[in-house]
Amino acid sequence: PRFRVSEQKSRTESTLFSLKVSQKLNDSRCVSVRYEVGDTVKIGHDENVSFCRIKSIMGSQINGGKHSLNVEVLERHEDHCLVDGGSSIPMTVSEDQLDSHVILLSSKNYRSVKDGYGRHTMDNIFMQ
Repeated sequence: PRFRVSEQKSRTESTLFSLKVSQKLNDSRCVSVRYEVGDTVKIGHDENVSFCRIKSIMGSQINGGKHSLNVEVLERHEDHCLVDGGSSIPMTVSEDQLDSHVILLSSKNYRSVKDGYGRHTMDNIFMQ
């Protein structure tokens, strides 16, 4: 199934726990990516990038069936550290703004990964 619906149902909106979206890879292939409540994600593209945690997913029967996600923006410290901001502002974004998952590691694991397989893909790997 594409998503799971909670018991609270409405005619126009439903609370979801997960969502599958189709995303294009760099070589123009499409893949299905599953996002869940609690996931840390990158939203936006190019200069307008934010790192967020998904707080809730709302499915809609209107707006072409597009889903909206309530997210909490994470603060970036230095180049490689993401933390929950005490004053972070909740935002609502569309499923179209989802770019990718983000991997959060402990400082010890981060140090071992950054010099290994992660050295070419560190734009989505952070320390918590």
